[in-house]
Amino acid sequence: MIDPGFLADLPAALCRASLFVLLGLAAAHDVADFRIPNAVPALLLAAFGLFALAAPGEAAFLDGMLGGGVTLALGFALFSARLMGGGDVKLLAAAALWTGFRVLPAHLLAVAVAGAGLALVLVVLRWAVARAVLFAAGCGPAAPLPRILRPGEPLPYGVAIAIGTVLVVPG
Repeated sequence: MIDPGFLADLPAALCRASLFVLLGLAAAHDVADFRIPNAVPALLLAAFGLFALAAPGEAAFLDGMLGGGVTLALGFALFSARLMGGGDVKLLAAAALWTGFRVLPAHLLAVAVAGAGLALVLVVLRWAVARAVLFAAGCGPAAPLPRILRPGEPLPYGVAIAIGTVLVVPG
């Protein structure tokens, strides 16, 4: 027999699971082509709204809306200054709905630390791949590298946003 409490919690659990799936999807798209589809932040927003309905005491709807709104405003300023991409701004704001305003400083710090780690990994990886390509150049023409491994390409910050959000999203 299925526990009635399990069925009552199922909608909220599915909404929370969608957060992680959508963050993974955004990160994968960003790695593949340095773009985050607009559908991902839109679906994160919709899932947050459904989560607020499914678990009203747990969702902290106003806190989430304030966190998302403040993040969107800050992100727009960074986008206007050409310091952040539009897809990253939308994804970060949608993720901030889930973390809320009270957790926003920790969220932004976690995203920044994840971004720094990602940048370090990519610098080392791109350097190593560039050296390997130079070494292999004497063996004939090399296959083109994926963009993620090419020196000078941008950082797929959707990955850092996903990691930072997963680290701080309330439990």
